[in-house]
Amino acid sequence: RDYEWVSLALNGKIYITGRDIGTELLHRDEMAKVITDLEARNQDLERFASVAAHQLRSPPRTIAGIAQALEEDYGALLDDEGRVFLQDIRSDANQMAEIVDGLYRFSMVRTSEDMPMTPVDLNKMMATLRDDQEKNRCDDCKYRGRVASGQHCPDHNKPPTVSFDDLPTVLGDPLLLTEVFRNLVDNGIKFNESEIKNIHVSAKRQGNRWAITVKDNGIGIDPVYQPKLFTMFQRVHTTYAGTGVGLALVAAIVTKMGGTITVESAPGDGAAFTFDLAAWEE
Repeated sequence: RDYEWVSLALNGKIYITGRDIGTELLHRDEMAKVITDLEARNQDLERFASVAAHQLRSPPRTIAGIAQALEEDYGALLDDEGRVFLQDIRSDANQMAEIVDGLYRFSMVRTSEDMPMTPVDLNKMMATLRDDQEKNRCDDCKYRGRVASGQHCPDHNKPPTVSFDDLPTVLGDPLLLTEVFRNLVDNGIKFNESEIKNIHVSAKRQGNRWAITVKDNGIGIDPVYQPKLFTMFQRVHTTYAGTGVGLALVAAIVTKMGGTITVESAPGDGAAFTFDLAAWEE
């Protein structure tokens, strides 16, 4: 039996109290074994997800490529129903490829060692993302078709507006931070029914970290669904195309950099995603 003793000096006397902690120590040992086992199983699952995602990246794209080749070479020999079947194959294969790619990137972030933190100028990063949105892609088109650089889609002449304040230089991984901002900006454009889609990025200093907010004027998110927003494969707006991986990947990257991410939103009132990053001091 194990006892824990405590003494207290009071009015010239010493009072000593002992309590039996044998059962408590037994529970601690059992809990430690359970935690160790769960950690080992979690690592095994993450390694499996990483390997599986890596091996599955090629087949969906191969299927989509074959379906496209069949449509181009033999489409004239098929009836309307046959061509629809080929289009469905291509669409589903491309959807699967996006899911696998997202899962692969997510598993790589989760299983990677601590990343080297380098200075990242968020102004330059956002300028690049803004140029890409305004010049190279029409997000109003159903198929998100590419258009020539410096031009806009002839059917939709109101490209989204991406703006940002004077942003700081932070510590992080440039490629992964680009992934975070690109996902949030793309979501702000995709889940948006406004005539002119606006996405604005701002920053606020909080001690040795910066709170970054990406706000849009989109359709918003009901608070009921917000707790599951950053969970893998959880989709709130199922009427929009998507994989349910993007925000889970964003949360994983932010967590890997030592930060947290939250959202403030209401239906019809847009969404504001806020996450914190380490400040860079010259």
